Amino acid sequence: VNKIYLNSKDAVSIIKIKRVPFEIKRAKLLWVDLRGDKHICHYNANCLPFEHNFYGIDSKETGKDKVVCSILNSSLVYFLIEVLGRRGLGGGAIRLVKIDLLNLPILKISNDKKIIKVFSKISRREVRSIFEEFGINPNKPIREQEPKPLPDRAELDKIIFSELGLTEEERKEVYWAVAELVQNRLRKAKSV
Repeated sequence: VNKIYLNSKDAVSIIKIKRVPFEIKRAKLLWVDLRGDKHICHYNANCLPFEHNFYGIDSKETGKDKVVCSILNSSLVYFLIEVLGRRGLGGGAIRLVKIDLLNLPILKISNDKKIIKVFSKISRREVRSIFEEFGINPNKPIREQEPKPLPDRAELDKIIFSELGLTEEERKEVYWAVAELVQNRLRKAKSV
């Protein structure tokens, strides 16, 4: 599933067994284990069961799952994944394991209503490669391009960047840095 919002209609199949020899895991947010050039954290609307391809995340505060999911899908978190993530997994994949996720800083947002409004837009569409999300062509020098993020991506990032007090130049730097880090990671994998 290539969109943030996930519900039972998106499930190909669900095994319904009353007794299984393992714990059935459920969580409101599903963090994808391995990533290439797309970064996504799913909002699991129906709390569908999940297995080892995901890590389950529940917000500590009741009713904050959409806010946390929005933050986890921001370009700032894309940057943190690229800086803190584990590499060398084949095919240029990157991951944050459970201990990394537990230490991932989550920004506290001052306006939940504003970010939930953006969440309703960005969560229903297909998430594209970070290059498409940022409006950057990976076949041209990245720093010679003006980032032109998709409208809902720009709206989400504006909230996050404003909370941090980032200047326009610092905001561009986040887009450029993520694009360069992903590009380098994927190129390195192809060269091996």
